Amino acid sequence: MRSSQTRHHSFKTFFSVISREHSAYLESFSLILGHLKRRLNFFLRLCWSFTENRDPKLPEKQLWGDSMSGPYENVPESDWLSVTDKLLAEHPLKLSDILAISLHAWSSLWSTSIGTGTDAIELRHLPMQATVVGYFFEKLFAKRLSDITNGQWRSGHGGEKDLVCEQNPAQSIEIKASGQLGLKIFGNRSYGQELQAGSTGKKEKSGYYITVNFYGMTMCLIRFGWIDAGDWKPQLAPTGQMAGLEQAVYDSKLIPIKGDYTLAGPAQLLNGVGAKKAEGLRDQGIMTIKQILDLGHGLNDLKTLNAARLFKATYAE
Repeated sequence: MRSSQTRHHSFKTFFSVISREHSAYLESFSLILGHLKRRLNFFLRLCWSFTENRDPKLPEKQLWGDSMSGPYENVPESDWLSVTDKLLAEHPLKLSDILAISLHAWSSLWSTSIGTGTDAIELRHLPMQATVVGYFFEKLFAKRLSDITNGQWRSGHGGEKDLVCEQNPAQSIEIKASGQLGLKIFGNRSYGQELQAGSTGKKEKSGYYITVNFYGMTMCLIRFGWIDAGDWKPQLAPTGQMAGLEQAVYDSKLIPIKGDYTLAGPAQLLNGVGAKKAEGLRDQGIMTIKQILDLGHGLNDLKTLNAARLFKATYAE
């Protein structure tokens, strides 16, 4: 009996050692594969750079596996904001430039007419889908930017970003606009689906972004920053048509461009102001955040007034 137990223990020890060695081999093999993948990815970028006459270090195109390393890779979420600040400091367009061009393009959009003579109709009098408004804004922004930079920037085509920087394509910008009530930004559901399927589609979705929230004819908030392809999360419902961003992206990767223009936004942008309260405010002739601030304590609603003051401190001052 003892001899049988001894043999059983010896076999158990033997297979335990083999298992540990096998795990070590697998771990080493995985590390080697990872190294080879990185080297091959660089080699492919190098070959692409020769054909496109570009710097192989520029993160312009996905060539192997997952999205290529971005500026936030392996950076803890608590440090994202410092990375964003650095990216924006290195970019040729400053927040003040983007704000001025955005306001000019927005005003130009709603002053535009279609038709001629007595048949002309201003766009402001036409029911337009938010996607159409966003497209017109993008083109007017690109035209203005090209004009004031003597062609250093231009409107993108096909798989290019919406705003192409001729001197450094890596600093090109995508514009994403949302006409829904609120301060969230949405992409097509395909943004998240393509990432999960391992495909980036026709246009690289990582990079610099200008995001615009508007409601009707009112521009509510402009942001500038960086969004990675992996930041877009598709709706869980099979019938969902949009991909959204998590709060951490809004907090640390997209910088609000402050200005008094934000105070023209509807009262429902304020925390605690839902449809019912907004209706009550409209009955008093109050529709915007600025009107709430102008009334001050005459509003007789301290909670809403404080929400308006917080909004102003966050997005206007």
